[in-house]
Amino acid sequence: MNKSEAPFLAAGVLEMEKSRKIRRKWLLFRQNLALTYIQSMRWISLPLFWLSESFKWTTIRSICGSRVAQATTLLPILGFLVLYNQNLEPILQLQKGGSTGFESLDHFMNSRLDILYLGVITFGLCIILFNVTCPVIVKKHRSAQEFASVRLENSNSFDIIQSLHYLEKVLDRNLKVYLFYLNFMGGGKKRIRARREIRETNFIYFPTGLCHRMMSWVGMISSEFKGDAQPEISKLGFDLAATLNPPGRGWLNRTQEESVRIALDKFDELGNALIVQRVSNLGYDVYSIHFACKNRSKFLLRYVVMILMAIGIVLMFAPTFLTILYAINKLKIAVF
Repeated sequence: MNKSEAPFLAAGVLEMEKSRKIRRKWLLFRQNLALTYIQSMRWISLPLFWLSESFKWTTIRSICGSRVAQATTLLPILGFLVLYNQNLEPILQLQKGGSTGFESLDHFMNSRLDILYLGVITFGLCIILFNVTCPVIVKKHRSAQEFASVRLENSNSFDIIQSLHYLEKVLDRNLKVYLFYLNFMGGGKKRIRARREIRETNFIYFPTGLCHRMMSWVGMISSEFKGDAQPEISKLGFDLAATLNPPGRGWLNRTQEESVRIALDKFDELGNALIVQRVSNLGYDVYSIHFACKNRSKFLLRYVVMILMAIGIVLMFAPTFLTILYAINKLKIAVF
């Protein structure tokens, strides 16, 4: 090595050391950021979990699906015509007894009517958003049991396969979210710790308990298919069993996720009458989980509908509450 090349080599070594330090700091920053997010989610996940379970689409439907609630979408139009249209005010005047004058209804046009009108409008928006975003099967069926019973009476193997595809998409989406956080963590002990905390935290992206129920359902199918006389069916059962119970692991990694997807796709590829028959025997569980997925879907829209509903109900009952307070206050004045 020439003496003239030494400064350049030293400069190159320094640049490499700087780049290593920058990469190390960036990795440490990502890990700390992810762990901070996980710790904060521990405090947020419990109320979100309660909201997600307490206000599923079936619960919202019990309030927004009644005929009285549906009729509130027309009340803002009637309220505008009656209360806010000045051309109708002369028609709605009251005549005084023994007098040619008229008493206007302006004294009724107070802030309480405005609050009531805003409440009806907010509740009407909630009803419209519910009708647009609520899954059809939740609108038509009261529970998972009713949906499963109706579908088993009127469906065929194709409908069951369609439900399988939908469940596969839900599982795939949840696993992708989970793997995203694992990959974001980098490696080492912090990744193992984050893996454990992610499982314990039960992120709001996961329909509560649904992933585990789907896993147990696939496990039932694998136990049905294992040991079958036909090699391809037996292999499918063993593939599913190996995927669900990997040695030394408590969750699916990227390879196992791909194995689940391939194994579930084989239902269509084989097209075997025996498979269709056995899946039909488990159709009740398939449709029940399908309904549960739909019932917990679109959680952000569910929260928007819940917030609008709560604001509308509070505004609609606020005038009544104010009137009660006014009456109590007036009674106190009359007594004392």
